[in-house]
Amino acid sequence: MNRPTLIKRTFAKTKTFLAELNLFPTYEDDDFHETRNQILSTRIYLIVLILSVTGLFIYTSTVSITETIIIKQPLFRQYEKLITEKINPQCQCKQTSITFNQFLDIQPHYHSICSSDFVSDQWIDFLSNLTRLSNPTLSDFRRTAVYSFQFLRSLCELAEKTINETLQQQLQTKMYVSLHVKTEDVLQNEIESYINTMVSTEEMNFVQLFRIFSDMTYSQNLASTLSTNLHQLNNHDNASEFIRDWEVPGFSDGCYPFWGAIHSRLFCLYNESCLVELIEYVQGTFQMNISALKEHSSSSIFNSSTFIMDLVKELMVEQWDQNIIYEHYYEKCQPKQCIYTYVKQLHIGYMISIILGIIGGLSLSLRIAVPFVIKSIRKIWIKLRNKGDEDDQTNRCTQMKILLSKAIIFIQTFNLFKPPFEQPPSVPIFEHQKQLQRKLQIISTRIYIFLLFFFAATIIISTSLRKTAETKVFSVLSYSNYQNLLTNFTLNSLSCPCSLISSKYSNFLSIQAKSMHSVCSNRIFNPNWMGLPLGFELAPIEENSPFVLVFYLQFARSLCDYAKFLLGQQGKQFLSTFYTTSFLTTSEQFEKYFKLQINQFQQALSSYYKRLIKISRISISGNSLLSPAKTNYEWDLVNTTGAQIAFPSASRVIQLKTKPKVYNNVTYPCHIPSKFYKQHLYFPNSKIPIPGLYLSCYFIDGLLKSTLECFYNITCLQLLQNLMLSPINLVAFKMNFPLNSSLYRMNSTVEELSDLLFVDEWSHNISYQSYPDQCHPKECLYTFVTRSHFRYIITTLFSIMGGLAKVLTVLIPPSIKIYHRLWQYLRRKQNIRHLRINNRIKPAMPSLST
Repeated sequence: MNRPTLIKRTFAKTKTFLAELNLFPTYEDDDFHETRNQILSTRIYLIVLILSVTGLFIYTSTVSITETIIIKQPLFRQYEKLITEKINPQCQCKQTSITFNQFLDIQPHYHSICSSDFVSDQWIDFLSNLTRLSNPTLSDFRRTAVYSFQFLRSLCELAEKTINETLQQQLQTKMYVSLHVKTEDVLQNEIESYINTMVSTEEMNFVQLFRIFSDMTYSQNLASTLSTNLHQLNNHDNASEFIRDWEVPGFSDGCYPFWGAIHSRLFCLYNESCLVELIEYVQGTFQMNISALKEHSSSSIFNSSTFIMDLVKELMVEQWDQNIIYEHYYEKCQPKQCIYTYVKQLHIGYMISIILGIIGGLSLSLRIAVPFVIKSIRKIWIKLRNKGDEDDQTNRCTQMKILLSKAIIFIQTFNLFKPPFEQPPSVPIFEHQKQLQRKLQIISTRIYIFLLFFFAATIIISTSLRKTAETKVFSVLSYSNYQNLLTNFTLNSLSCPCSLISSKYSNFLSIQAKSMHSVCSNRIFNPNWMGLPLGFELAPIEENSPFVLVFYLQFARSLCDYAKFLLGQQGKQFLSTFYTTSFLTTSEQFEKYFKLQINQFQQALSSYYKRLIKISRISISGNSLLSPAKTNYEWDLVNTTGAQIAFPSASRVIQLKTKPKVYNNVTYPCHIPSKFYKQHLYFPNSKIPIPGLYLSCYFIDGLLKSTLECFYNITCLQLLQNLMLSPINLVAFKMNFPLNSSLYRMNSTVEELSDLLFVDEWSHNISYQSYPDQCHPKECLYTFVTRSHFRYIITTLFSIMGGLAKVLTVLIPPSIKIYHRLWQYLRRKQNIRHLRINNRIKPAMPSLST
């Protein structure tokens, strides 16, 4: 047989097979009409099934689903794997507050001078012996060298102590608040911002402490025990005023040893030849093996020409090393669960499983519905075609009864378990056996349909009541888009990932002093209006108000100017802090956070300013520095012979002879701050006290205990103007009374004003509208909980019912047969028992015969 003939024969057989294909045959029905119905049903069944499967496959291959994954108590390696796969899960922390030292380590590397021989005990002891040299001049390096290097060592020790205390306080007591696990990049940015802020703040604090101490020392003209400033009480210049026997390269003199030191440079200590020459100059027999400082690397912020003041500004630290252990942070956070969502196409295996699951239920539905529909349509068609041959007198009611009776008969005889391809049995089956099989099949069909409908109803109810989380994605192109979303949804239900996770406070926050106290601007606090001669020897200090007021007014203005400077510097530092968020926060949370930050900033700044003034006051009194106005000690200058002198020349060595301060026969120990006195300051040439103004052991203490109420009063200002012989009308500069919104009152002390940073009223603006522009979310995810939708219910129903129908088809018929046989067995046994009872022979009774 050639190939074309084989192909034709195969095609013919295939055509015949498809034309005669019958999936719904019955053994008992030989009617041509019924067979035709079955073939038509087969074709319709196959067409609908193929179209349904094709449509379902196309739909499942194009649909995208958003899947939400929840991982309970994920390990670090699981979280790390998610991040590696570019998945950003939201992981809620169980431990929301973590101390920084549990995952952060900070190590400062100090300037080499702090670990060199130049701050060692041996070098300091050697220099201290030089102060006992005979007849040194005031400008002799050997006379002040020990104080300069001691000051350097003190700076190093103070810087190290400050840093250690700060790190201990910040790392061991401060809490890092993390409601959710933050990614390593976010954590790195936040910690770097935190460290930069902490370091900058401490550097500024360190410098400001030094500056305010210098200002207090100079403003009160306190005397140095080395007499370096007594020969020129009002001169604050540096070494240019002094003549040296040998100029030590880089080192400078000043009215105070510390002032000369901070304006010095250390490049002589880096140079071996300069160092040898220095040692020979101070004492040629010095045998200490001392090494020069090593040059800094190119990456260092210091070099051999750096001024010591610049070292002070950097806290003597050359480099900061930080180590963030992200795994420790994650472990301390202890995330309870991680949730993430992603959109994906259905996997081919998942698509096939859905189709196979649905096709079972769909096939079952079609196998039941299609033959019934085809049979009904064909009957109606035949009836309509033969309508002319029917008796026109047939009653419509009779037709309905016939139709109803047929429907009842169909329901009563409906059989899903009739064998479709049953062959004639080899052993003849009796009719009653056939009837019994048909009856059991009908019972199985009814139980099968009942269970099928029962499980279908159960599945529909359970899936319709089940709540599922769904996520919708909205693109955010502008702030108006975001506002439109807020009108429809709450931000608590929106999740908007930020494109820029860190932004400076200055982008959406401003804070400033709306108005300052009059001290900062009123002309009264410029003492040029005084007409009387000045001098602390012209009268007892409590009556020498012109001399005292010069210092009080200037220093009050200096305190206010310094507060304004601090406000500007710390304000810039505060506004340069980074606000880091992974997701857009609500306006309520945003404003609450920044109001708290503003309040903390104001309190911290006030506390810092108070601490600066307090430390400076303690340092001055603790070192028993002498006031030239003799407010803390009565003192006299004597020469080496013991004779009292007025002022020393630069070439003579002088001594100070002191005794405690006495007021009204009461001795005041001015070396104990808690026992400082408080005495009235009087108008010139009178015993009338100036309202609110007082004296104390130091001018700064007297000023801080004083009030400015005199400058609010016209009478007091007129009296000052007349007694001071002022050419200026002071009444014109009377200070205005504080408003109700002011933070201070007319009788507030200068100390209370300084605690308020001389601020009359604060002003701040929080712009939430600028925040979304900085966060710049590209999309927002709306996650909501809803009941299952119709598509999900139908899909679930068909996927489950397909397999359930097959299971019931396998289980129900044999179960009914087993039940029937068991019932027959029990019935037969019961019948036998009844027969035995009924057929039991009773014993015959004897009878009497006659």
